[in-house]
Amino acid sequence: PIVLEQIRKKIDDAKFEKLVEWYLQSLGAYVETPAKNALSSEEGDADKIAIFEQLKLVVMVQVKKHIGNTGDWAVQQIIMFNQNNQYKQYNNDDESCVMYNTILWIISSGDDFSTAAKEMARENNVRLINGKEFAKLLLEKLGTSATLRASCTFYNTKEEIDRFVEVCKNATIENCLDVFF
Repeated sequence: PIVLEQIRKKIDDAKFEKLVEWYLQSLGAYVETPAKNALSSEEGDADKIAIFEQLKLVVMVQVKKHIGNTGDWAVQQIIMFNQNNQYKQYNNDDESCVMYNTILWIISSGDDFSTAAKEMARENNVRLINGKEFAKLLLEKLGTSATLRASCTFYNTKEEIDRFVEVCKNATIENCLDVFF
């Protein structure tokens, strides 16, 4: 759980949203960020909208940087946003309209979701992703099952430091999660 621990300790809400955006883009989506506070609370909220054009699929995502449980307000927000924002693609040649299939997600850094949130999500087909699951998804996308954090001190040998430097030479954004923290 070091990835989740780092997310909780070292990044703020905005950076967590950027991390979610990166993840969605890594899946092949074009990602939009709706204007903050552009809608009233009755119109809902989504933090990221992932558009998979070839699939005619839209994933509307509410991102919550929480510790503990995430409540049902997140689920209410994404449901209301979906009800007020249907995605369509207009064909300029014949003015026909293609509706996109829509999936609703909540991605939270929290441990779990409240009972009310789980029930509301189940009734409305909203996918709930808690912090532990999101951290696992990130690691799978990066192609690793573990992370490493190194610090040198007086008892490290020259060989250990040389080995660390060699590993760092092969570091890329794709295989280094720490760039987000």
